Amino acid sequence: MKLTFTAGLILALTGCGGGLGSISAMPFDTSQPIRTAGAATPDMTNRFTPDTQIVMLGDSITAGGDWQEYFPAARITNRGISGDSTDDILERMDGVLSDGPEVTYLMVGINDVYNGASSDEIYANYVQIVDILQAAGSDVVLNSTLECSASACGAEKLATVRALNERLVALAAARGFDYIDMNAEFSGPSGLLAENTFDGVHMNGQAYMRWVGLIGDHMSSVGLRS
Repeated sequence: MKLTFTAGLILALTGCGGGLGSISAMPFDTSQPIRTAGAATPDMTNRFTPDTQIVMLGDSITAGGDWQEYFPAARITNRGISGDSTDDILERMDGVLSDGPEVTYLMVGINDVYNGASSDEIYANYVQIVDILQAAGSDVVLNSTLECSASACGAEKLATVRALNERLVALAAARGFDYIDMNAEFSGPSGLLAENTFDGVHMNGQAYMRWVGLIGDHMSSVGLRS
């Protein structure tokens, strides 16, 4: 079943503690991938193969969420790595697949944009990633790539993110993937809203809880948690 989620119907969450301390405010070079201090590395994450039902796959934005704490009833593994691009994720797919996820929530792309990749190049990598996941029997849920704020990343990078998301909407429709539209809630005409970010790129704690609501609504709709 094809579902598109926005934040308009988010229910209030209970039992969702903090756990966001792994993301800390710091200056960053807008020409470089966006990394957060103390984050996991591919070598670290590939050393364990937990009993997993759900994988959260992405970059620092995914890495910053304490997903198992948010959803204690689910067997969930955080495979987000700070600074990762779609190229990086393709290189570590063996580690992701070793978890045997039934469902993979995927959001990546902002570091590709900071690396100067075009929306076409990023999309081509997305297709390879979802092909690998599907071939391994994992259902794919696409999260829109979170927009940056134009004041932080510039109008050109924001335009690339938006062009990529247009392609991802079409990919989800063509493949029958569920698609979670984050930017409908978190962004405005100039990209990521100041109320949702501390640096123009990463979400703040308030925005994380709203993203958790979107993920939780989706999990409930497909029977992943009670």
